[in-house]
Amino acid sequence: MPAANNIEWHQVEAMTEYCKQRQEWRNLLILLIPCTSGYRHCDWQKLRWCDVMGASIKRVEQKTDKRRDAPLTKYVSDQIQAAFDAIQATIPPSQRPAMAKDFIFKPVSKNSSTGVLTRAGVNGILDKIRKAVGIPHTVTVHSLRKAYGMRLYTIMGETESAMIWISNWFNHSSLQITQRYLGLETKMRAEIMDQMWR
Repeated sequence: MPAANNIEWHQVEAMTEYCKQRQEWRNLLILLIPCTSGYRHCDWQKLRWCDVMGASIKRVEQKTDKRRDAPLTKYVSDQIQAAFDAIQATIPPSQRPAMAKDFIFKPVSKNSSTGVLTRAGVNGILDKIRKAVGIPHTVTVHSLRKAYGMRLYTIMGETESAMIWISNWFNHSSLQITQRYLGLETKMRAEIMDQMWR
């Protein structure tokens, strides 16, 4: 499995814009859902359309067995609805009512045994998108979860209370784990070393 590199939020935005412009709806949601919920791949890969059509995504996390409700912003809800409408328009009218119970992240290949995209399948899609927008390093499903955490940390003012909130959401056992997870220890170390020779 490729190493999960941190990606900057502007890179997430470039990837989502690329998918929107090309009307790659499933791929757009591969980016939006983990980047706005912080869910692990195993918790979003089996989402059905009916799971994301409300004000939040409600899941019981596979790893922790804890219930998590991730609120959806108006922007994300609008993108989900646009994706649903666009995909629904491509199927026969008789099959449209059943679409709400379909998996969102179905593989394109009919030979899939799981009915949903695997982690490797999603990572392959992310690799194509990141190359298309000029991101030089690997982007994985785990990178998206980390991007969510870093975005929250930035929006919340990079405070200790932000770190506590993110640590709780990610169910980490300590703030140090969250700092390491988000790459903040490495960033702080580099900033300190940079100051030494000024």
